[in-house]
Amino acid sequence: MYAEGSRVLVAGIEREAFEGFAPVLKRREMQVDRVSSPEAGVALAGSAKFDVIILDAEPREQSLAEVVRAMRSPQSPSRGAAILVLTEPNSVEETQALLGHGVNRVMLVGDPPEIIGQQVAVLLEVAPRVETRLSTRLDTALGDSANQLFCQTENVSASGMLVRTQRRLEIGEMVAFEIHLGDQEGPIAGRGEVRRYARPDREGVDGIGIHFLGFAAGGEDRLGGFLEQALS
Repeated sequence: MYAEGSRVLVAGIEREAFEGFAPVLKRREMQVDRVSSPEAGVALAGSAKFDVIILDAEPREQSLAEVVRAMRSPQSPSRGAAILVLTEPNSVEETQALLGHGVNRVMLVGDPPEIIGQQVAVLLEVAPRVETRLSTRLDTALGDSANQLFCQTENVSASGMLVRTQRRLEIGEMVAFEIHLGDQEGPIAGRGEVRRYARPDREGVDGIGIHFLGFAAGGEDRLGGFLEQALS
């Protein structure tokens, strides 16, 4: 779960849209800061650490790609934040092109406030994350038979991973996993639980989200070192 007081930056979202989902965020005990434009969001995110950033898809002076790139700068204290972009229907395709390139979610400005709030909560549970392609094996037990699923991660955090696959395991299903970090020590292994499905129209990937439940000896420390190096 995310910590109470997790900090959310809302940049450039019109007042009417913001007032629609703001009560949902506050009800979830998130600290919310709002600025008038995505460009102003770049400045604030560069001076304070935020966990999630909600951006308007149409900055005033820069392109959305430039804004996202600035927020992902190695010098920014918010470089590991999850970025959710709210867009109008006529800009969806252009905005979705940034999924996997600094943007974590794309939603419509007119989506129900509760759904927006739920997506922010999901992002808070796994931030900060590293977008990386790692070979992964999942072992599942279905009745008396075991199944192996070979796939690739889309992103990894200390608490879980999103893996690319069209296979729909059951929500709540337990899996054993092996993740290859690309070093000489071999894969890290552990147990996890399927928590959610990823949708191509929101995250740019078809896959499943797995929450880590435990690691074999040394695995958690190795993963932590890998993430720390990737985020530095």
